[in-house]
Amino acid sequence: MCRGTGRSSKKPADMDDSGRISNADVAPICGNCGTVNAANAEFCVRCGRFVGFESGSGTHEGRTLTSQIPVVTSWSPPDRATGSDVRSAAPSAPSRSSAGGHGEARPPRVEIVTPELTIDPEGGGTFDLRVHNTSTIVDRFRAVPLDAPGWLKLTHPAIALYPDEEKPATISVVIDAPRWPAAQRFTLPIRVHSDEDPDAAIDVALALTVPPIGDPAQLHVEPERVRLRDGTSAKVELKVDNRSSNYPQRFELSGSDAEDLLEFEFSADVIEVPPGETVPIGLAVLVPPPEAGSARSYRATIRGANDQAEIETHLTIEQEVSALQLRLEPSTLKAADAPYGQGWLIIDNRKGGVDRHVRLSGRDPEGSVRVLFYVAKIDVRAGSESRVGIRAQLVAPRKEAETSKPFTVVATDGTSEATVDGTLIHTTSPNPIATAEIRLEPEQITVKDRTHGRCRVAVDNTRGSQPLKVRLNGSDPERAVGFEFEAWALEVPPGGVSRVAMTVSAPPPPGGETVSREIRVVASNEDGSVKTQGAFVQTASPAPITLARIRLEPEQFTVHNSSRGQLRVVVDNRSRALPLRARLVGRDPENAVQFSFDPPTLNIPPGQAGWAKVTVRAPRPRMGHAKVRNLEVGAEDGGIVVDAGAVLTQTSDDLLPLIRIAATLLGGLIALIGAFLPWTGDAQQVPLLTVRRFPGIGDIMSVATGDDYTYVTQPIARAVVIVLIALMLIGILRPKGGMTIIAGLAAIAVTIGFAVYADAQFSAAPGGTGLPLVVVGCLLGCVGGLCIRSSES
Repeated sequence: MCRGTGRSSKKPADMDDSGRISNADVAPICGNCGTVNAANAEFCVRCGRFVGFESGSGTHEGRTLTSQIPVVTSWSPPDRATGSDVRSAAPSAPSRSSAGGHGEARPPRVEIVTPELTIDPEGGGTFDLRVHNTSTIVDRFRAVPLDAPGWLKLTHPAIALYPDEEKPATISVVIDAPRWPAAQRFTLPIRVHSDEDPDAAIDVALALTVPPIGDPAQLHVEPERVRLRDGTSAKVELKVDNRSSNYPQRFELSGSDAEDLLEFEFSADVIEVPPGETVPIGLAVLVPPPEAGSARSYRATIRGANDQAEIETHLTIEQEVSALQLRLEPSTLKAADAPYGQGWLIIDNRKGGVDRHVRLSGRDPEGSVRVLFYVAKIDVRAGSESRVGIRAQLVAPRKEAETSKPFTVVATDGTSEATVDGTLIHTTSPNPIATAEIRLEPEQITVKDRTHGRCRVAVDNTRGSQPLKVRLNGSDPERAVGFEFEAWALEVPPGGVSRVAMTVSAPPPPGGETVSREIRVVASNEDGSVKTQGAFVQTASPAPITLARIRLEPEQFTVHNSSRGQLRVVVDNRSRALPLRARLVGRDPENAVQFSFDPPTLNIPPGQAGWAKVTVRAPRPRMGHAKVRNLEVGAEDGGIVVDAGAVLTQTSDDLLPLIRIAATLLGGLIALIGAFLPWTGDAQQVPLLTVRRFPGIGDIMSVATGDDYTYVTQPIARAVVIVLIALMLIGILRPKGGMTIIAGLAAIAVTIGFAVYADAQFSAAPGGTGLPLVVVGCLLGCVGGLCIRSSES
């Protein structure tokens, strides 16, 4: 925090005889890049930022002002290889052929006539170029800026040149921005390129300067008027508005008032405001402590100054002193069976800015209340509060049971007066039994499955001003309830409540019923009595078996190839008060199932569950069949039964499909073996292979000679038998066995027919081993087919 006042200070050591600090050897340092510039430089040699504060906007009384707030610059020109002293450039090598194919576009030769340009921030400016067409075609050339700020645009008419022609061109620099660009100096690279070939280009550099323009900044304070109540410090915000210029301005801030009583504390004594922006500065103004009973107004002048201009604004501070605050605790003073009521008077000076010497007094227009203080004069420090004991009493005693009188307490410090109103209530209490109350906590005693219940009896003497002694007693209209008190006699202090435990008992109602009995409790002494009434509600739970829940685990189960199964029965005793003894029983609609339980009887505590193992036995179903039986298991207690059901499924394996597959496969294998063995006893008379010629094939094998008809009989018969055996085996895949049976019988018929034919034609005795194997195998396959039929039937 920086502090400044209107008072003078010592002369600095480097101040000259004229009263100004010499800046002849001070070199301005750029606040953007930190470059040290020449003493008379207006722009930074590196980044182009305005540093010409020596012109007056950055000095005050000859001293250079150094800002204590960092400044952010929005744009700085790029650091390019092209220097500001480059005025012309020679064309480079040609890049590519033109579209017509008769010549090629080459970079032009460009000379910048005006290498430096100072533009008008409002209207822009112009500069001249000389462009020489070095190509062999008629071409047009355009100039575009490189890496330019967003507010800068270049405009010019097209530069049309014949081959080896040179012309001057005027380029306009246009400012396209809602406000002035900041004062700066930078090198602007400009590229001149061919319309035919944009790669045929040359770069030149222009030193561009935006001069400072605009009015001095403006100074505002928010708020302009501050109201202080019992305070000595006012905090406001200063705003330095530099939106009317395009260059940064520095100011040294100070404050003053006509009486030289105020002190000013700035968050920064020196501030630099960037162009086009507003910078806030915190300011605290210290005001002398207020005097008691007075109000003052101060008018302060806030200034910002440099050697170019001085700006100022005004701040008005109104200082007030708060009055004392009084309050009574409590606001109503009670004198119950006492000559006076007492409390506390709070003198609140926490909002005050000065110490107060206070004199206390009481005021009653009727003159019926006398107000007394433990201390009649007291000093109350600023920012604190004090407490004083107060006592109020009636001047003349009253006969009424209750008297209420208002009064006023006055506190004065010689210049102002503060008051607070209070009330004195004087009461004379009657006999405590007349105001006492008695109640049951709770008023209704509810028990379940019990013969007794408990509650508390409260004797209330809060309205009494004397101790109360009573004796307790209880009764009911039916004379069925017994009463027992933890203490039969009670002594209740004034304004208090005493409680004692009470136990009531009565016979229980029948099971599943509820009975409510009215009870009365009386507290009495020789002066009177008070009574209250309540209810004793007894509920008897029903028989545990009626609340029980039974379930079988699992509810559905299956036994395979067995007449015996097991499951578990669970009995849940939901009664919270009584145990359950249940006998387990089982039955089924067909009376075919035998049940056995382990254990047969369950003893279940209240609120718990018990279980037993159930074993069932039933006749097995026929082979390949299933039987579903509905089972019921119950829990019995005193003739009441709760039961649950389960489903038993018995299954038996079907062996006929396996017999069919085995018989068919085995028969087919035996028949195939027999099809390749001899079917006659004399193989020479009926050769195994006698095929000599097949139509379309020719000679295959000549084993025997003789009649052609005889040659082919045995192989054809064997081939037919093999095909029929294959059909018999394929019949396994059919849902019915008809194909297997028909193919097997056909194979037997073909085989036996061939044997008869061989015996008749060749006198070959049927003594071969293959013939009986074929017959036996086919018969075995037919048996498999018959098994399928039997299973389906």
